[in-house]
Amino acid sequence: MRSHRATPVLLAALAVTVPASIAGSVGTASAEGAAMPAPTVTSTDYPDDSAWHGGVGIYGDFTIDDPSDRAVRYEVTIDGRRFLHLPTQNGEPVTVAIAPYRSGPFIISVGAIGPEGENGPRTDYWSRANAGSAPKAWWKLDEPAGTRTLAAQTREGEEPVTARAIGRFATGAEGQSGTAARLSGGRAQTPTPVDTTKSFTISAWARPTAEGDSVVAAATGHRRNAFSLQSRDGHWAFVQSAADSRGAATTQAVAEQPVYADTWAHLTGSYDATQKRLRLWVNGILASDVAAGDTAWDAQRFLRIGAGVHPQAHAFRGDVDEVRVLDRIIVPDEAAALPRLPKQTRARWKFNTDGSDDSAFGNDMTLRGGAAIDPGAGFDEWGSPAGLMLDGTGAYAEAAGPVIRTDRSFTVTAWANPGQATSATSTLLSLPGDNANRFALRYQPETGWQLAVADSDSADASTTVARQWTLPGEWAHIAVVYDAPTRTVILYANGIPAERTGVGAFNAEGALQIGRSAIGEPEYWRGAVDDVWAIQGALSPEQVSMLYAPFEFETSDWPA
Repeated sequence: MRSHRATPVLLAALAVTVPASIAGSVGTASAEGAAMPAPTVTSTDYPDDSAWHGGVGIYGDFTIDDPSDRAVRYEVTIDGRRFLHLPTQNGEPVTVAIAPYRSGPFIISVGAIGPEGENGPRTDYWSRANAGSAPKAWWKLDEPAGTRTLAAQTREGEEPVTARAIGRFATGAEGQSGTAARLSGGRAQTPTPVDTTKSFTISAWARPTAEGDSVVAAATGHRRNAFSLQSRDGHWAFVQSAADSRGAATTQAVAEQPVYADTWAHLTGSYDATQKRLRLWVNGILASDVAAGDTAWDAQRFLRIGAGVHPQAHAFRGDVDEVRVLDRIIVPDEAAALPRLPKQTRARWKFNTDGSDDSAFGNDMTLRGGAAIDPGAGFDEWGSPAGLMLDGTGAYAEAAGPVIRTDRSFTVTAWANPGQATSATSTLLSLPGDNANRFALRYQPETGWQLAVADSDSADASTTVARQWTLPGEWAHIAVVYDAPTRTVILYANGIPAERTGVGAFNAEGALQIGRSAIGEPEYWRGAVDDVWAIQGALSPEQVSMLYAPFEFETSDWPA
């Protein structure tokens, strides 16, 4: 009997196609060898039948064999987008661990490669995966102020899980979704709900307000954290300790992106016990994927929110929201979805009859200095019946307030026709603070569009500038998109982006302006403006493109 070798393979990191010079063409033989037969594929974890099995992020073993006993390699494709190259000798069977990345039917296609590069027909193996299991515990942290017992949402039929607040741990703060917890050296804790020797995932929103190392969440032992999701040396990290003893070695997956104070970040740390990997996602993007330590130990003490184990607890100072713990790995699409928040239309001004707001928030615009609704100022002859006309000498429109929070993700878009612009710089949109515009969108005929975004509300604030160009004398669709977790601003002109990173944040509380700057020189706009949107949340490129369409569609919120 031939030997049987188990080969666990890290699927996410292997995305390599097989060169035709190596694999040959399907069904071909070399001059010295016959074509290979189709290999066999079997699995007791995910059988090829009509039933549903396992689930997203749950590994199963698949055994591949060559009936001709000649294969030197098996080429495996999972759902047409993940590729594995599994070496073998004399067609010996190979067992590989595979975790489905999506629910529903999935296909594993396998071909056998002979010693001279010969191949043959592939075997398509079908199975069905259940949806990924819900979190073992999920603290939404939406309790009212003063709550000290924090109930987690658990899976149906499982025992309830509660955490106890200790010290300066206050509920009721403003969160990313509902309310959040505000920590000033306190913590919440509960017995660790998962076995940390096995695969698990922990995620949370965190907004640090102080510098230095700090622990957002940790699975603790008596002397060390088995795992911790934390800031370390100015970067987010997912850290593993080799043993529950002082001085034990650590392994860490560290993000290149720095920690930004007073800025929400979504963190996901996942330990893959099958592949022995530590993975860290920051704001839904894989930030680090490293080999885990040789051993993982079971943190049988507490899961702590806001601190690790003493004496180096590294208490977190700031806000924490939406803490989830899963007893499995998380797959890329799931990790990318966790930080997505609904985008809310806070105002939309069509300027068809007046400055009324078409959203549910009633943020009407007041027309000042001779600003007027003009039937000839619509951005499209058939798509918009009218627009706002400004004379460049004192006409503008303003809202009663900022409409959006500018220390969080936001989008502001407008149609504008700079055809009547003078040679001087003119301001299309601005949102002032007390001393500086959070952003000001300007136009100059010789250089085009300029977006200036201030880092702070001070007269000498540093600014980030993005530039774009559109054809003079023609309507242009302009969008300003700020993504707070990544501190990125994008200026779109007719759907084309110009991106700048490292943009600081502050919440400007002045009134949104159309057609002037309320700080410094007013730089009045001359020409038509139409269909202005103010959205809380960063629109995707696809969503910006929708607003670039030449018609007015119904006012609505936007999906995450």
